[in-house]
Amino acid sequence: LHLTVYNDIDNASEGLLTLYPNPTRGEVSIEGSEVIRVDVMDLVGRRVARYSNTNHINLRNMPAGLYLLRVTLPERVVLLRVVKE
Repeated sequence: LHLTVYNDIDNASEGLLTLYPNPTRGEVSIEGSEVIRVDVMDLVGRRVARYSNTNHINLRNMPAGLYLLRVTLPERVVLLRVVKE
């Protein structure tokens, strides 16, 4: 399993995935590869939501702040940062 961490949207775009809009007020989309699972984690590392087989993540009910998306792809795991306004 290969783990890739992207610190910002530009680096993610150069790699495998595009995450938009970022920052967001609600839903974000992930494009660029087949998404198997997305774990939404707070900065303490607690999983606060999990989505399977979708490229659309709903953060509307989450408090404002910074979240990590642990995106499981067929051959690797990518971490993306997203800001919820």
